[in-house]
Amino acid sequence: MDRELELMPGVRLLHTPGHTPGSISLLVEAEQIYVMAGDAIPTVDNVRKWVPPGHHYDRAKAMESMTAIVEAADVIVPGHGPQFAAAEFKGKGR
Repeated sequence: MDRELELMPGVRLLHTPGHTPGSISLLVEAEQIYVMAGDAIPTVDNVRKWVPPGHHYDRAKAMESMTAIVEAADVIVPGHGPQFAAAEFKGKGR
């Protein structure tokens, strides 16, 4: 997958390369906007420290994907660990 894809109203697949070329994340609009980031954001520490996943094929794309996820989400569900609020990290990737 190399683009965003709307599955149904309020549910989209996002192309979030970096960990792998075809990495995707799921965005769900509910009471808040949730992004299930998978390995694009493996843990909250990746965002706290603003570092890409430990295993990535392209650091710049991984960082772009992290930025896009943080800016789009209210709540991020990382690949490993509990969900966390994105608000405190917005604007950090620029």
